[in-house]
Amino acid sequence: STQHMVRQFDGEWFDETDKVGAISLNLAQGIKEQFPDAGKPHLFQSYKRHKLPQLEFPITTVTDFEYENMIVDTKATLAVPTAPRDDHVRQQSLYSVLLGKPATLVYASHKKFRVFELSEEMISDNYETMMAGNQWWNNSTEKYGIEPATLYSGFGGETGGFYYWQTEKELESDTPGDFLILNFAKPKDLNTIIEVNEGVEKHFKKNLVKSGLVGWGYASRIAPQNSTSASIMFWDVYDNLTNVMKHMAGGAALEGLDKSLNAKFEKANPDGWINRIILENITGTVPNQ
Repeated sequence: STQHMVRQFDGEWFDETDKVGAISLNLAQGIKEQFPDAGKPHLFQSYKRHKLPQLEFPITTVTDFEYENMIVDTKATLAVPTAPRDDHVRQQSLYSVLLGKPATLVYASHKKFRVFELSEEMISDNYETMMAGNQWWNNSTEKYGIEPATLYSGFGGETGGFYYWQTEKELESDTPGDFLILNFAKPKDLNTIIEVNEGVEKHFKKNLVKSGLVGWGYASRIAPQNSTSASIMFWDVYDNLTNVMKHMAGGAALEGLDKSLNAKFEKANPDGWINRIILENITGTVPNQ
């Protein structure tokens, strides 16, 4: 409901929250029209950990709505796409296989909604692609004009190619961002990192936009995996470079963050950041309405 959504912002109203009520109603309407007999979900925002033998680290699934015979993932957006985003399809295909249930994506803006049921073929293809390891480069010459040997030369060489990340949490606003900070880490205790960031998320929600922060989130790495590469990536989207530098110095959206959260984070991630990169947004596209 609108009241519940606003309460997540600790009762503070932001410019973007005036659309929350309509978006919530459209999400609910989309599910109701597509699945009129679904009833109430069994689980909401359910966290589960899955260990796959071919992966070094466990995978966390976070379902929006889980029913007895399906899972539904909801996406609030200002522009409803005509087709589901590839990364959303990959994530829900993975969830579908791990949980043993078909998956559906529901996108809603304050004006309309669209529902996309993922077919068994789509789920299978996306899951197999993510689990296929290094097989993707076998046709790199045909697809990209790059010899496989250029991308990978065996142990001791340089690797290149696709990296698959699973989005764990994400905050968005209507305000566009011009600068992006990517923060990479390989924590000793991933569960504590996820727990700590529940508190970080609440703090950032209070300071979204007014601190210059217009987007935030983090993702765990699915593939490829090794003993030295980052297993988790955080991103911070800012409106200008000045606020980026404030953030890097512990200010901007980080100002006033509970010190106990920092302490827990540092204990779980004793080696600190592997790498931090600042990127400027030069140009971009948005989906067709």
